Amino acid sequence: MQAAPNTYTVVLATQPTHNVIITPTSDTPAAATVSPGTLTFTTGTWNTAQTVTVTGVDDNVDQTGNGSATISHGATSTDAKYNGTSIANVTATVVDNDTAAVNLSPATVSVTEASGAGRTDTYTVVLAARPTHNVTITPTSDTPAAATVSPGTLTFTTGTWNTAQTVTVTGVDDNVDQTGNGSATISHGATSTDAKYNGNTISIASVTATVVDNDGAGLSINETGMPKETRVTEAGSGNTDTYTVVLDTEPTGSVNIAATFGDPAAARVSPATLTFTTSDYNTGQTVTVTGVNDSTDNPGGGREVSISHAASSTDPKYTIASGGSLRVTVTDGATTVTLSGAGSNMEK
Repeated sequence: MQAAPNTYTVVLATQPTHNVIITPTSDTPAAATVSPGTLTFTTGTWNTAQTVTVTGVDDNVDQTGNGSATISHGATSTDAKYNGTSIANVTATVVDNDTAAVNLSPATVSVTEASGAGRTDTYTVVLAARPTHNVTITPTSDTPAAATVSPGTLTFTTGTWNTAQTVTVTGVDDNVDQTGNGSATISHGATSTDAKYNGNTISIASVTATVVDNDGAGLSINETGMPKETRVTEAGSGNTDTYTVVLDTEPTGSVNIAATFGDPAAARVSPATLTFTTSDYNTGQTVTVTGVNDSTDNPGGGREVSISHAASSTDPKYTIASGGSLRVTVTDGATTVTLSGAGSNMEK
């Protein structure tokens, strides 16, 4: 609490025979002080008023109502009439200027889902007035799947109430391709045996965290074996090869992937449709490519064909008409040529 300095005057009612010293004393110097410490009146200045200045002291405590101090006065003199004489008190009202509050800075933060720079951001918490007992502040994220906070509690004492403490906000990678960025609201609760800082008696602002999305819906098509290529023959050994398909992000509903050969007369795929759910979206599924013997001797001993992939889902992010293609080399198998009159067949 604090008040602007105020004054009152002191003067003797009659001329003393010797000097008179008046000593003003505040009974609550933590609330209000007085100056000067003594006033001296002589036989020549006894009727000249002297000024006492009362100054409020800021105690940084949110009081219930205003404070006060009583200023008493003592007199000493070799004039028996004035030595130890009874003097009235002055009452000083000290207007409180402190309000219990919790200050947060800044009110907004921004984090990313991706690891590395930008994954975390911070804000500070500090009390606006000195509490009478320890105060515990608990920050809580309303969406911990998007952003978390640490530490879980902050403790302010009567000695550290005005030392700001830091809260760290960390973005969480949800693997979901959002429409726009995510967000979390961080609320704050207070507990203390100081009624001004306890529970519902104090309202604390929230901090809004923007969580920048780093996920993009899509398919990853991975060729197996070494080297990384898909190659089959029309018949015999090497007739099959495989590749895997996996979703890049978690969908909000099941996703069907349809694999279609550009030339089904050259090769076929199995299964033709893959289904991913929200729980197995990140588990690769295998597609088997099988060459088809078309009995045609292709120039160069083979040909290249492509497998296209389309995704359909109730998740609009996974309604993808062109989800990527895969090139497949189909090598010709043996071709039988019949020679007229030879009585036998020869393999070309």
